[in-house]
Amino acid sequence: MNRVFVTILAIVFSLPFIFFIGNFILWSSLSGPRISPRQMERIFVADYDLLRVVVNYLEASEHESININQYGFDGLMFVGLRYGNIPISDEQVIETITTLHNRGYRTIGKSGNTIRFLRSTRGRDFGNGIVFSVDGNEPVLNFLTRLEPLPELNWYYYEEDFNEWRVRQRE
Repeated sequence: MNRVFVTILAIVFSLPFIFFIGNFILWSSLSGPRISPRQMERIFVADYDLLRVVVNYLEASEHESININQYGFDGLMFVGLRYGNIPISDEQVIETITTLHNRGYRTIGKSGNTIRFLRSTRGRDFGNGIVFSVDGNEPVLNFLTRLEPLPELNWYYYEEDFNEWRVRQRE
């Protein structure tokens, strides 16, 4: 009886530690090193044709908001609570998105005039990647802190840093 009680106590007191380590491992696997603008430009040049296929498809979509996540991608795109997940209707686009995900693109999204390709993150507060402006105006991103043009018209390197953005809002 005493042995069972000690075992139960050991399990109960170990659970928070196991939860903490599990979360740390999960966020570490979802995060990666920051990619510099110069590195991102090389990635952009190498992946331009693939990125263009996806941009063409998303530009033609009637949906204002689209999100395609790397994890669990199965040919669906999330277009909002009203419609939820809907199938991508072009097999070449599905193959291209799969290739981009395999190359490290985490999320592909469309919002208004902006189509973004999230390439790296650090936790929940920082992300950077490649963004395309559909209408030629400056892309709109929630916590934009850096935007630099890439070699093709309307394409940019971007960084979103929530903590830096928040400090700038106070100034």
